Amino acid sequence: MDKKAWLSQKGFTLVELLAVIVILGIVAGIAIPSIGGIIQKTREDAVKAEALQVLDSARLYDTTTEATSDRVISSEELSSYIEDVDLGNYSVIVNSSNYSLTTSTVTAGNASITFECATLLEINQDSERGTRTIGSCEGTETDTETDTDTGTDTDNGTDGKSFWNG
Repeated sequence: MDKKAWLSQKGFTLVELLAVIVILGIVAGIAIPSIGGIIQKTREDAVKAEALQVLDSARLYDTTTEATSDRVISSEELSSYIEDVDLGNYSVIVNSSNYSLTTSTVTAGNASITFECATLLEINQDSERGTRTIGSCEGTETDTETDTDTGTDTDNGTDGKSFWNG
């Protein structure tokens, strides 16, 4: 190959290659945390979707059983109406056809979510991110009767019900 042909060949200089590498590094530095946030949001939304499925299965349970109006439906009672729910120990409280979900703490990626007497509306309206509690048992009779961390009936069974039914 003669010298003239060799000099006429085009290519990239070292500076141009380094500039491309720096630009790719900057783009990766911006994109990777964003993707991580999207994955975390998806994990939290999946936990909320499971909570909504539990409330729907409780409604289905009510249509197929002759149940009294005010009661607690346990996860064991709902097991034939819903499968593969990773909400830990949970129960649905029914007061005058209003359904609310109470769970132990559920891990969603690097956040923890706890449902305390959470209604369908409260779950759907939740827009927070990170560790949080959805709903509130304040003002309900279960607020003073139940230790939601352990799931035990703190009134020593005087009402005849265990919050977790088991």
